Amino acid sequence: MRIEMTSGRFRLSGVLLQDQAPETCNWFLGRLPLAATMLQAAWSGMAVFSDLDGEGRGVPFENITSYPAVGSVLMYPGNMQGNAGELYIPYGGNRFSCPIGQIAGNHFLTFDAGVEKLSELGRLIRQCGARDLHFALARQDGQQRPVAKPADDIRGSI
Repeated sequence: MRIEMTSGRFRLSGVLLQDQAPETCNWFLGRLPLAATMLQAAWSGMAVFSDLDGEGRGVPFENITSYPAVGSVLMYPGNMQGNAGELYIPYGGNRFSCPIGQIAGNHFLTFDAGVEKLSELGRLIRQCGARDLHFALARQDGQQRPVAKPADDIRGSI
């Protein structure tokens, strides 16, 4: 099953890893379409994240990694020590971490189209701040969903 992620002029698509992370994929599919405000991950290097505000609690750990490749999307279910869970997308060298140290997340989605734009998107978030990303099922007819251009895309690239 294919997922599309858009943010302004950026468009990526990828494959859900339903065999490796079935419960995480079911959790994610149940929330589509999903808008997530992504921020620079302060503790992890070249990655962005979005707080899940506890919505991932109960999803088991599966297909876990702390060193995801560019193009991977992780979901961290959260824990009882106050981390409310997060979506995590690396755009360069990274180690999935939080203020108390290294953590691991469920690798459930791999982008295979548009991945070359992740470093530019990540740099934009790092330099300009929070940015909304939109996740949806990819259209089966091969057509692309229309994407509005926010003001920061109109003024040109950084």
